Amino acid sequence: MGRATVWVAALGLLAGASCACADTIYVDAGGGGDYTTIQAGVDAAASGDTVVVANGTYTISSPITFGGKEVMLRAEFSRGAVIDCQNATQAVRFSGEGAGARLLGFIIVGGSATYGGGIYCDGGTLATISDCYIVNCTAVLGGGIYAYQSNVTVTACDIMWCSATEAGGGVYSYWGADASFVGLTIGGCSAPAGGGMYLWGSSPMVHLCTIYRNTDAVWVRGNTAGLTVMQSILAFSSVGKGVSCEEGATPYVGFCDVYGNAGGDDVCGTSYGNGSEDPRFCGIDTGDVTLCANSPCLPGGISMALIGARGEGCGACSAPVTPSSWGVLKALYR
Repeated sequence: MGRATVWVAALGLLAGASCACADTIYVDAGGGGDYTTIQAGVDAAASGDTVVVANGTYTISSPITFGGKEVMLRAEFSRGAVIDCQNATQAVRFSGEGAGARLLGFIIVGGSATYGGGIYCDGGTLATISDCYIVNCTAVLGGGIYAYQSNVTVTACDIMWCSATEAGGGVYSYWGADASFVGLTIGGCSAPAGGGMYLWGSSPMVHLCTIYRNTDAVWVRGNTAGLTVMQSILAFSSVGKGVSCEEGATPYVGFCDVYGNAGGDDVCGTSYGNGSEDPRFCGIDTGDVTLCANSPCLPGGISMALIGARGEGCGACSAPVTPSSWGVLKALYR
């Protein structure tokens, strides 16, 4: 058999082989993509595919679901696509998806549900939620995010002005949820218990987070001996202590800035390397929560590592953060 014949035969085999290549599906509310709604794009995708969403506002009347598929759903530009829940539904519902399921770069506004006004996770979900801005969402439990028996990973997200009528204004992590919360900013959230975070019978990792001016910073209840809260800013709580525990909970709270809590800045459980100093944000009136050059949360201050989600963003600040600016900032997002 000659060399040319060999090449022809090889090309024939390649042509007949099926391609397992992942597809990219484009969603554009203006009609310039494959689909005009996010759910239609996800429904058309298979595990391994990517659904890219163009800038714009996408109004929904029921939660976006992944149907068990490991799909990457991402905004084309960071926080350029808005999911508007109209105060009628939660934005996204995960139920048992694997680690390949991802939600990246969205603004979620006006979510409302009994559990998880913004995002709901259960069924052993391993999904990743990153670079999202969850604002003005409400629920009975978990205004921003609700995690139940879920190992979801949430990173680099802002959860702002969310509320719960019972517990977990920002985040509610419930029984068997060994989730990871890394690099979050949770601010202005409210609930009768755990305005920032309410942790019941779960042992999530809470790391490098900024939790400030909520009705409580972190409320821990139940079997949470494995809870670790490290290198976080816990500040500006209007009532309640920085970290409160019930029913024998013994979290480890390390290298945190616990500041401005009306009920006191002491913490429960094992405490190591914590501080209670004004974090000194650059421009809280405009939503800028990067740190002043003289912030105690920068490396070399309270800790040798950065505390909180944002690094240095401006020069030294001569005045502490004032608690009267939230109304001004919140009005920008009504």
